[in-house]
Amino acid sequence: MTCATAAPGVIRAAASGDEYDVTIVFTYNDVYVCTHHTEVLAPIALPDSINYGDWENGFMTHYHMRVQDKLFGNEMPLMFEVNEQFGDFVSDYQGEDWNAPFVSYCWTDPLSGDRQAFPDSYHYANHSATPPTVHHDDTNAGVEVQHGPQYYHGGSLTIGSGYLMKYHKLQYYRGKGDQLELLP
Repeated sequence: MTCATAAPGVIRAAASGDEYDVTIVFTYNDVYVCTHHTEVLAPIALPDSINYGDWENGFMTHYHMRVQDKLFGNEMPLMFEVNEQFGDFVSDYQGEDWNAPFVSYCWTDPLSGDRQAFPDSYHYANHSATPPTVHHDDTNAGVEVQHGPQYYHGGSLTIGSGYLMKYHKLQYYRGKGDQLELLP
């Protein structure tokens, strides 16, 4: 079979999660060879809910991330792997000595029965750090400490591998962590 005589053609496209996205029919010299069905998935992670709370002597911010197919807006049809990655963090507070966040990976949350979601928590509790952590409702909770990029990748448990679902600025304050503007 050569490219000059093989004639694949897309005959149908539909939204992810409903049915096969793309149906390709292969012919050779105008004779049917086979049909191939495939799905095109482009996951995007969106905050579904955000809870600010206290953790030991500091804070915990919990994000419940909802994952959808950004091409068609539907929920993803299957559970899948998610990993996060961080870039270099920049200090916003003179003399700041907080640790940078650590990376993690997971599957979308099978324990809750929600195959389209995963949790992400930002927490820090260290009264010996500069500046010391405070609870989320403290008057100094909004003082900026450090920030850097955070990336969510789907389809792989290997840190930094897979489809880039979301990329944003992660800002740590004395009493909370927040995902800020999306970065290009």
